[in-house]
Amino acid sequence: MHLTDEAAAQHELGLDFASRRRWDEAIAAFREAIRLHPNYVDAHYDLARTLTDAGRLEQAADAYRSLIDLVPQFAEAHLGRGYVLAELGHHQAALPCYREAIRLRPEETRAHYNLGNALAALERYEEAISAYREATKRDPSFGHAYSGLGASFGCLGKWEEAARWHREAIRLDPQDAIALSNLGVALAELGRLTESEEVLRDALRLRPTDFDTHIRFGATLAEQSKWDEAADAFRKAVGINSTNAAALSRLGGALSMARRHEEAIEACSQAVALDPNAADTHYNLGIALSNAKRHEEAIASFRRTLEVQPDWLQAQLAMAEDLSTLGRHREAVAAFRRALEIDPGCLERDPEERVIYESSLARHGSG
Repeated sequence: MHLTDEAAAQHELGLDFASRRRWDEAIAAFREAIRLHPNYVDAHYDLARTLTDAGRLEQAADAYRSLIDLVPQFAEAHLGRGYVLAELGHHQAALPCYREAIRLRPEETRAHYNLGNALAALERYEEAISAYREATKRDPSFGHAYSGLGASFGCLGKWEEAARWHREAIRLDPQDAIALSNLGVALAELGRLTESEEVLRDALRLRPTDFDTHIRFGATLAEQSKWDEAADAFRKAVGINSTNAAALSRLGGALSMARRHEEAIEACSQAVALDPNAADTHYNLGIALSNAKRHEEAIASFRRTLEVQPDWLQAQLAMAEDLSTLGRHREAVAAFRRALEIDPGCLERDPEERVIYESSLARHGSG
């Protein structure tokens, strides 16, 4: 066998192993082909792709670098290296890779799309929008680019535009659960809560185990004061990821509003154990404890909330109420005065709070 024949045989063997997801054997075969024939471009390329598929991203980045050194004009190599770097979280480093791929092959839709993704990850949303638009020009049927447009406009707070582009993605692929979920967020931000709820239900029918969509669905239900349904949605999210403190805190908040106080306390306590430095979790636990008439514990939770976030007005007012309930009027007045420092008009806007403040103020000497 000539040397090139041996290398070709190893390359074919690598392709066979890769097709059966036998990554170690595929990688070994491609590397043997390269050893036998160091300039074997196809072996270098398939090695880089297989390393990517196997999740060995650092090695894949090196393999693409070797391929680029061998064939600098190979657009797919630049595109592949950019993708791997982005997957590793090196979005800034991915940009020149995508731009070189575009220079070499301007009509490559994926290069424009991936450039948009990297720019969006860097919060350079206006530039990302331009890149996604270029992708849609190359392939008007490429739904992911419209989703990217929608997500970027949403990050800029341009929710009508966001909804428009998510709808276009869904028109192209009605089974696109991610686009449906993102459209639900845009509609909620626009105050169109009934539509948002309907769209998010559709997204969950398609992807019933999607954590983010359950959270979004729960938030939309909570905005409509559908507390029991919101709690069910958050509980499903917790079932998918039981160590997510924010989901447990949201569950606790919804349960508290549904007057399911003991369940709320349990959920919030679990959230606090997972993330002791989250102010909103301590606040939700405080509300649940207060509603359960466990005022001393509630005050402790509100104090912890304010240690983490000193200017949280609602935590300050809630603590003042619990202090007043316990007859600790001197402390209650001090808490109300601190609330007035945070927001001088807060008691004018809330007559019930003002009544509690004035009552504590009148009893200040005995508290």
